[in-house]
Amino acid sequence: MRSALAVHGLKLSVAKIFANWGWLLLALTYASTFIVILILAYTGNIPEFIQKIPSYDKIGHVVLYSLANYLGHRVLKRFKVKGFGWALPLWPLLFALFWLGAELAQLIPILRVRTTHLEAETPNISRFLHF
Repeated sequence: MRSALAVHGLKLSVAKIFANWGWLLLALTYASTFIVILILAYTGNIPEFIQKIPSYDKIGHVVLYSLANYLGHRVLKRFKVKGFGWALPLWPLLFALFWLGAELAQLIPILRVRTTHLEAETPNISRFLHF
């Protein structure tokens, strides 16, 4: 059984990821924190002191998504997927697909827990394009 992702002759093995254990541990710690924050946000339980910060949702999106992209990119050793003349970083690409799926899920009435505002999501789109 092969434990490598091969794209155009490049390999990203599980062993290489675990060799980067410091970044992996930091990313796993952040991921668990990120999940708790998502649960708090989607259930409307953001602490009051955070809600007092002007535009806390926009600032929160920028900080949380930037950290997630940076840590994921470091854990995967800046692995890039090449194709059609482009070399896109794998983790930010996967994270952008996750983000897009979460936003599209808001269009399904039964899954809607909040409204989608393009104004709030513009920093997320530009951050992905910048990476």
